[in-house]
Amino acid sequence: MAIDKKQLEAAIGPKAEYYLARFEAIDAGRRAGWNWPAFFLSTAWFSYRGMGGWAALNFVAPWVAAILMVLSVPFLLVLSAYLVLFFVLVPLYADALYYRRIKKEVERTAAGGRPSSPTRPSSAVVIGLVSVVFPLLFLVVGPAVHVDYTERSQVSEAISLMSGARTPVTEHFVDKGKWPESLKQVAGNTSGRYTERIEITSGAGAASGPIVITATMKASEVRSAIAGKTVQYRSEDGGKTWICSRGPANGVETKYLPGTCR
Repeated sequence: MAIDKKQLEAAIGPKAEYYLARFEAIDAGRRAGWNWPAFFLSTAWFSYRGMGGWAALNFVAPWVAAILMVLSVPFLLVLSAYLVLFFVLVPLYADALYYRRIKKEVERTAAGGRPSSPTRPSSAVVIGLVSVVFPLLFLVVGPAVHVDYTERSQVSEAISLMSGARTPVTEHFVDKGKWPESLKQVAGNTSGRYTERIEITSGAGAASGPIVITATMKASEVRSAIAGKTVQYRSEDGGKTWICSRGPANGVETKYLPGTCR
């Protein structure tokens, strides 16, 4: 179906002359062309121009990126992909996407359909502000959130190893009347992917008194903030209750401990 200039102007509305020139360039084969509104306020621009699907995609993209970071996908990979897709490719091809939408709108209207109404400018401004503020917040806060989460997850491995050792240690005390000489007597795993070792650092072989199990993080292959740091479990009542805390010497920072250890 042939589409004339008047039909395009009616479908475009405001800024018709600018977009008509861009559409002519696209018809001539120059599909890429920079669109500043789609760069600064992509969600608002897509919404105002009647492209709800693309507006929704731009709006949820930062949330998806944040989730990927929490799942330990490399931050630089997520950030690079996000910036390239939504701050380079989207502005470059926004006009081509808009042209495709306008042609479909003209064809639908010509077939007897009702013209769609774009988002009101005031609503688009609100959407645009939200879509700008969150990505900026994501770029500023994201790295810290990602790092803290990764470090906590690595420390959690040490906590899990010590938790697994508590029961056999307590059973040994009840059965033998003294604490084991070493964890290797009673525990299967005393090291892990991020944990250099877990060991009895106080009370080994004693018939009374407290016992302390200490985990030491690896010096490499872990986050630098927790490398070589320690965390411990302590019992003073024969293994009935255990208290988790950072190690007294070179202890892990409290913010990297699970809630039960703070």
